[in-house]
Amino acid sequence: MSAENRNRFRAGLTFLIALAVAGCVLPQVPPSPETPLIETSVPVEVQVATGRSETACDNSFHRHTLIHETTAPEWTVAGFDANGSGIAAGDLDRDGWLDLVLGGYAQSNTILWNDGNLSFEPQQLGEGLTREVQLVDVDGDGLLDIATTRRGSGLAVWRNTGANERAAMFERVVLPGIDRPLYSMDWLDVDADGDLDLGAATYDAELKDLFG
Repeated sequence: MSAENRNRFRAGLTFLIALAVAGCVLPQVPPSPETPLIETSVPVEVQVATGRSETACDNSFHRHTLIHETTAPEWTVAGFDANGSGIAAGDLDRDGWLDLVLGGYAQSNTILWNDGNLSFEPQQLGEGLTREVQLVDVDGDGLLDIATTRRGSGLAVWRNTGANERAAMFERVVLPGIDRPLYSMDWLDVDADGDLDLGAATYDAELKDLFG
């Protein structure tokens, strides 16, 4: 390089930006030949930050005990007894954290309000004998409601009122025409009319044991 070219190069303002993200370096892009070097000596303050991607998990599972209990009515499971119930996850209070609803059998159901950082606030919800739990917007108001099937009785639905207080957020409602005992359920818009329909099933053996 000639002395004249070296002086011209030094007189120009050259930027070199190195960006390292998650261990990767972006390739250097040469300046466009149509863009001339800046003929100025204005001081420039440059801040360089090296970052890496933060991962929420470290490829392992961590045990975390939740406050909930569900057992069969007796110590020994017999006949059509059950010692486990449903579980569902969804953002019930729209705070950005997934809350949990766990069904109880000999005990009541439990809402575990997620306050972040694996911190949960338990709240009891209704009676037990729960077979399945689903969180679904039953009334189409944009809020997740709680639906449960129960041994020996019809579908139980708790409507989300959107109240600010968690204790007053759900109210028990009765869905007309759904009074048969159910075991499993699924909600979907079968006829594509914009409303959720309910598909449910049970089995006669348990009903005979309950009602004769």
